[in-house]
Amino acid sequence: MKALLIRPSRNENEATWLSRLGFQCVIDPYLTIQQFPNPMGAHRMFGALEDQRPKWFVNTSTNAFENFENQLPPQAFDRLDLRTIRFAAIGEATKNQLLAMGAPEVLVSSDFSAASLADQMLRTAPVRAVIPGGNLAMRAIPDAFTKAGLEVVSEVVYHTSITKPEPESAFQLRAGEFDLVVLRSPSAVRALFSYVPKPKTRFLCLGKATAAALQAQGYRPDFLTESGDQGEVETQLRAFAMERK
Repeated sequence: MKALLIRPSRNENEATWLSRLGFQCVIDPYLTIQQFPNPMGAHRMFGALEDQRPKWFVNTSTNAFENFENQLPPQAFDRLDLRTIRFAAIGEATKNQLLAMGAPEVLVSSDFSAASLADQMLRTAPVRAVIPGGNLAMRAIPDAFTKAGLEVVSEVVYHTSITKPEPESAFQLRAGEFDLVVLRSPSAVRALFSYVPKPKTRFLCLGKATAAALQAQGYRPDFLTESGDQGEVETQLRAFAMERK
């Protein structure tokens, strides 16, 4: 069995999980992540976090957090008064980044979606939000806060683009040589279909937004995981892997 992992980075853990189920994993990113130099924007968001008024610090992407932190002075987060900040994250990886910076508690989306996280935050504490993001970031959270009449301080700190030239695995995917493709974001779906409009494979999707992006291409996810953690991935795929052996 062969599985294709196309996210820009952090594929190694997933490859280890899938290998335990009997998959031969090919890592071939279809997306490229680059820091978008925006020191003024990073300073603006940090200033909003330093402000003593209550606010949310919302982490929707590990890339957003890293590229925001990388454009601040060393140990800048250590200067923050965490008592004035509520923390929210889209999933476990983003939650762990906030805990590592000292967050005492992190609100996590009940179904790992931006829409439900926005609803939870507004019900918990309707205060302004600070949201670092990328050029393709989804608008569910800032739009919900703006609609509620609340201030949103958000800046682009990284860019996502489709890998060029065409990834080597695209030819194999057209030929049906992969048993599974792992899709972890709507942008990954769009990147895949930009090169392979009619892939012959099965799909594991992370989250409802990714599944919706796949359905917009005329395909349905064969496997759907909300959190994307090891236990859930293995539970979804164990029976399939046993059948294919």
